[in-house]
Amino acid sequence: MKKIDSVIQKTARLKKALTKTSFAAQHIMQMQSEWAALLDNKKITYSLSPLLYALAIRYPELNALAAEQLESAMLPDYSKSPLQSGSTLSIIGNSGLTKTEIKNILKESEVKYSTVPEKSTHLLVGRSLSESELALLLELREGRTLLSERIFFDFCSAIRSFDTDNPDAIRQLMLHEDDINVEIALELMKSTASPKDFISEILGIFIISKKEDLITKAEKLLKVYGSALLKSRLSKIKKDALNSNFDEWLREAGINVGHFYRLAYLKDPRHISYFNKAVQLLKADELDSFLNNAIRCWAFSAKPQHISVPSDVDFERFAPKIYQCYGLKELTINIQNYNFLKKLPPGIAALSDLESLIITPSLAEFPLELQKLPKLKSLFINAVQMTNLDNVFNRGFEKLEYLKLHLCRLDRLPKGIGNLKSLRVLDLNGGDLKELSPEISQLKNLKELNIDNNKFREMPEILYLMSELKKLKMKNRWSDQEQRNIETLKMSLSDCEIII
Repeated sequence: MKKIDSVIQKTARLKKALTKTSFAAQHIMQMQSEWAALLDNKKITYSLSPLLYALAIRYPELNALAAEQLESAMLPDYSKSPLQSGSTLSIIGNSGLTKTEIKNILKESEVKYSTVPEKSTHLLVGRSLSESELALLLELREGRTLLSERIFFDFCSAIRSFDTDNPDAIRQLMLHEDDINVEIALELMKSTASPKDFISEILGIFIISKKEDLITKAEKLLKVYGSALLKSRLSKIKKDALNSNFDEWLREAGINVGHFYRLAYLKDPRHISYFNKAVQLLKADELDSFLNNAIRCWAFSAKPQHISVPSDVDFERFAPKIYQCYGLKELTINIQNYNFLKKLPPGIAALSDLESLIITPSLAEFPLELQKLPKLKSLFINAVQMTNLDNVFNRGFEKLEYLKLHLCRLDRLPKGIGNLKSLRVLDLNGGDLKELSPEISQLKNLKELNIDNNKFREMPEILYLMSELKKLKMKNRWSDQEQRNIETLKMSLSDCEIII
């Protein structure tokens, strides 16, 4: 009895703490051992409240245990009140299925879908919950039946009896984060005539999965349907996986490398390199689906800190998904097709942790929304037509240290450039500058300046005042007289390396 009282006290204390702290603070609180003890005590009859709280915190170590306990708590209620004619379903949190997918499934039954949880009879609990969603769920759970994704998936299976001739349906099962769904997909392989279509995903499960049953099932399929080269290396493939020649070997073995890394990332989101390889290699329609799945992973797993956008994708289409990667530190937009991108899509300010941004397309104007990125340290913009020149540096960029404006055809320095007090490197290579405004001398932390390949007729005299410079690049068509002036400048800036 004392043990039960102790657990109840811990639960009450943790609930109280959770109501007073943000999710960011919750993540660093020392709650983990208490929750583990609470959930691991098999003698306790669990209520849904502490389990939902544990699920909301989403510690990776507790995820499986919390989900398992939550599942066992939901099943009896659902058995008494299943989804049937007259039921109304709403979603709270991020689900493994999109709302469109859910609506399409419900159309095949007589269950209604509602965007208003208060009007529903059943609530589908997503994989991650915000504070407001968690509060709403706890408020509404009395008198309503809660469904986990697995319970709802069983309902979907009964409605659709999964068409084994539909490769997309099977592939979505294989990509699902729930191992039970992956196991169903591997079982379906036995009754489909084209398991070769899924060899890339099966290999990903064989290498990435940690569940022995899945590894065994995947291995059997690979031994039957894999290429001769794949079969010959199967016993050693885990040791060779992800070495420098691995991608080349995958291609030789007939594996779709993009499909392999798509599954690898969704199964093991800690390896951000999988994400970037998938983004680089997937086709546009595959990339759209992959990003939707990745966003759901980001809700409760590590997010990529660097994303390099492929050169041939329509960034305007995918930008809203990329902008949901809160916590992203580096973003490279390397669009080569000029038909794809003329203006940076709005919303990048949501990436409030962004520190480095590279934009290589020829944009029609400087994206003023970049002023709202509080942590931006490095900015490289290539060939932007600076039509809004004087509005760029009048605000923001407090932490900017590296600024490269290549081939932007600047004929004068932007107004407000002296406001960049943290700037250490300024690269203005390939412009139309004929002079440097005195404002540049206000950059007291500037150590490196590149004014190569501009249109100076005379050496800018303001350079004499920039005694903090350590490196100055100024390749240009200097006259003999200006060459002599540069020699004088070298003596004046004795600690600065001057390259002409």
